[in-house]
Amino acid sequence: MSGQARADAGSASNRYGRTSELELRAERGPNGGTVLAHAYATQPYRVMKPLADPGNRSFAQVITMSSSAGLLEGDRQRVRVGVGAGAALSVRAQSFEKVHRMDGSGRAERATLLSVASGGRLRFVQQPVIPYAGSRFEGETTIELADATAGVAFSEVVACGRAAAGERFSFDHFASRVLVAVSGVPVFADNLVLEPAVSDVAGLGMFEGFTHMASLAVVAPDLDEARFEAARCALRALTGPAFAGPGAGTDEDAVAPFSPGGALVGGVTHVGDAAGAGGWAVRLLGDRAQDLQRTLDLVARLAGF
Repeated sequence: MSGQARADAGSASNRYGRTSELELRAERGPNGGTVLAHAYATQPYRVMKPLADPGNRSFAQVITMSSSAGLLEGDRQRVRVGVGAGAALSVRAQSFEKVHRMDGSGRAERATLLSVASGGRLRFVQQPVIPYAGSRFEGETTIELADATAGVAFSEVVACGRAAAGERFSFDHFASRVLVAVSGVPVFADNLVLEPAVSDVAGLGMFEGFTHMASLAVVAPDLDEARFEAARCALRALTGPAFAGPGAGTDEDAVAPFSPGGALVGGVTHVGDAAGAGGWAVRLLGDRAQDLQRTLDLVARLAGF
């Protein structure tokens, strides 16, 4: 089913008859820094005042909030973020996104469009999602880089459900599709579709007994082998049998303060070169969303974000 067809199907069950919208646009300011040139939000979105990203102070950081208790059947969200030439923006969510039980045949949907102009950088941290029992969610993220000088780091974390409430993999449907294109040429695609009633999503090749799955896609012009080796060594240290500090080749200042509270499994791989750009893909499994997100943040920082 095409994206438009899915939107049309979902709109029939949207009792409120409207889409929640969030729009942000960052530009390079006259002093060389990044300024938020445009911010628009409808209920339940809120946007905090921009500040310097503590992880990389060359980035302006925007934290988004939601006054909603979570996504309900028929809810639709549209997120659009643009980064102008030479600007650097980090967008983070304040909290987890809960997808509630749905008694009808509808679903909740989110469509995200991220665009980065020449020389721009965008670090986008998707809200960790908790799909409740009986819920259905469709997410589509399209990332458009103007050319090989633009860069993006996009991450997301998905939970198995409310594990503490006995709702492991009790949701009906969860889908998250991500496409990154450079100069209109696709360079990375991830099509995550989870349907516990259809396949063993808890088993081998999927969650493998863990409660959370995390992913990170990085496409940037300066991902040389030294950076990749630093990221690989950092992940090897954090996903080893016992964390004993940074491994050889890691950024010690970045890794040393972080000791995960539980086991982590996963790694990083090249996604190849296309349209003059290179990229990395990271997939991680664990039982603590905080550990996964901090690990993804570390890899993104080692990639220059």
